[in-house]
Amino acid sequence: TNHTAFFRERHHFDHLRKEVMPRLVQERGGRRGRIRIWSSACSSGEEPYSIAASCREVIGPRSDLDFKILATDIDTDILMRAEAGLYPAELFERLPADVKPLMRLEASPGRGEARVAEELRRMIAFKQLNLIQAWPMKGPFDVIFCRNVFIYFDTQTKASILDRFVSLLAPGGFLYLGHSESLPQPHANLRLIGRTIYERTP
Repeated sequence: TNHTAFFRERHHFDHLRKEVMPRLVQERGGRRGRIRIWSSACSSGEEPYSIAASCREVIGPRSDLDFKILATDIDTDILMRAEAGLYPAELFERLPADVKPLMRLEASPGRGEARVAEELRRMIAFKQLNLIQAWPMKGPFDVIFCRNVFIYFDTQTKASILDRFVSLLAPGGFLYLGHSESLPQPHANLRLIGRTIYERTP
């Protein structure tokens, strides 16, 4: 449906920025450590840009991290829009005051528009992907966002995709689901640690 928004389901981004990223930066920093995050149904880009903004706040100016966000969607047209990073300025103006500074913006030639700054755009690789087909990436990912996607699949398909997510999650990694979603069944390698937040167990 391509319905999305910046910092939608805010508690996920708070958890990412305050709990997950500080730990990963501490563990991986100083030796060109690798951090990977996957936005698996990124739609028009608001989710991965919110991820980038949250992570950039923690990483700061340091250059000793190999950090990348993979953003995928089945819709190639919406991916082109997402990659451009161009949005109505009012979407940024309506953000809560405490997260608005995280969204770095640059001037746009279009009236009433704003573009996500290049420093955030270059943190993200946008790729076309159908979740029910083969996945070319090997992982591991430290964080996977799969929000408001499972509601469109039957139980068997959800269970299959979930197993594939878990196989790509690093031990101690996190899976974020949508607010109206739950696991199709309990998973031996996932434990619920917060509202629609699951941690990959060893």
